[in-house]
Amino acid sequence: MARPGVRTHGRTVIGVAGTAHVTGKQGHRKRLWDARQRSYWAWVSPAYEALYLSRWSVLENAWVKERLRSLVGESSAVVVDLAAGTGLGHRLVAELNTSACYVGLDISREMLAVADPPFPAVITAMDEIGCLRSCVADVIISLFTSGSFASDPSALLAEVHRLLKPGGVAYLSVLSSRALSRITSRNRGAARYHTRGASIGLGDGRGAPVHRFTVRQLRRLATESRLRLLDVRGMNVLSGVAEWRGLWTAGRLVAIAVPGLSHSLELVVRRDPSPDRS
Repeated sequence: MARPGVRTHGRTVIGVAGTAHVTGKQGHRKRLWDARQRSYWAWVSPAYEALYLSRWSVLENAWVKERLRSLVGESSAVVVDLAAGTGLGHRLVAELNTSACYVGLDISREMLAVADPPFPAVITAMDEIGCLRSCVADVIISLFTSGSFASDPSALLAEVHRLLKPGGVAYLSVLSSRALSRITSRNRGAARYHTRGASIGLGDGRGAPVHRFTVRQLRRLATESRLRLLDVRGMNVLSGVAEWRGLWTAGRLVAIAVPGLSHSLELVVRRDPSPDRS
């Protein structure tokens, strides 16, 4: 596992920049949030990969892969994955660009431990990544709603801006607050999230805290973080509702018309190449 300062693909892509620690009541809330994240993902990690073997998951992976194709195609691109988990992002990037320099981050030691194949990684919360030097990434990814698990969305987007090289792009996925899966759920008001197919248990199995977003909120957050929003799309309105392969196209068509009804919102942002917006 990579540590700050290591060389990956012959280049130093991580350098110690210092980590800012949040104090006071805000710091207490963040520590509690992060502790709940670590507990939940440690609880679900042994079964996580097996939960995503369905035909629907395969279709979702293929859709995301196509969205990433034009972003990570540059040879020797530095790709930073803010929620690397068990390695799906690593596998998708490797399939698209064998020369890419990939570095994964994740708050969960247990999720990273079951990644196959292993990859350079740093254990840290995605909105507290001062261990990575500024302007290091050509591409940043945060796949399959993982952007919703950061305790402070504004801090997350600020870090995305800091890490991106001028002209660099980020592909971020978050939960939609108006998703059909929430409207039809008996538990639609819940503030915690349970990964697909995982039973709701006691203690650590109660779920992970999340933020959910509208398209308007994402536009505002991008603007406040000095990032240019290039695109925002819903993946599929039937994710978490009726995951039958034959309904995939129907769910996609509705997502195109009404993105906010999708389980997830997928956005692409860019750091402006102009030096006066750095």
